[in-house]
Amino acid sequence: MENTSNYGLKRWDGEDRILHTEFNDNWDKIDTAIKGSEDKAAAAQAATTALEKRTGLKHIQTLSVSAAAAKVSWPISINWGEWAEVYVVVSLNISNFNSTYFLVVNDGSGSYAATSRATLISNVKGSCGATVYPMFNAAGTYLGFQWDGQRISDGLPYANSANLELEANTSGVNILPGTSVSFYGRK
Repeated sequence: MENTSNYGLKRWDGEDRILHTEFNDNWDKIDTAIKGSEDKAAAAQAATTALEKRTGLKHIQTLSVSAAAAKVSWPISINWGEWAEVYVVVSLNISNFNSTYFLVVNDGSGSYAATSRATLISNVKGSCGATVYPMFNAAGTYLGFQWDGQRISDGLPYANSANLELEANTSGVNILPGTSVSFYGRK
């Protein structure tokens, strides 16, 4: 008889004598492992709920970089009509911290027209953020501020937001794993 590598569950060979106590031992281990996972998930949810109550913010979505690239693109899915304010937080890991970067939302068409994209962050070094104000109106266009004070006022309607792109402004510089973009909302 062998035991599994993770939980030490019994595995029988064709010639082994099978005992009901061994089955019960396996089920006890499985039950304990599942309960432990449920308890950890409940604790994480409780911590998130407590943080949201303290800050008044609700986590909407986090996008993470999995492989180094000069430009990273993610699909986004936010119901903009649910939010008065949305905070966009960039935690940056970049191959050359002297390089600036920009963060753009687009409609997925590939067009560079003002009604097809909105620049949330531009020409910034290091981690940064932006605040936009949909004011419960998904049909409205991007309006807000980059956290360094630069104004955001672009013609892309919030409802048309399909992709988020993060790109280094310097040739040969990569956005690295460990980079994330998180969205938080206030109602």
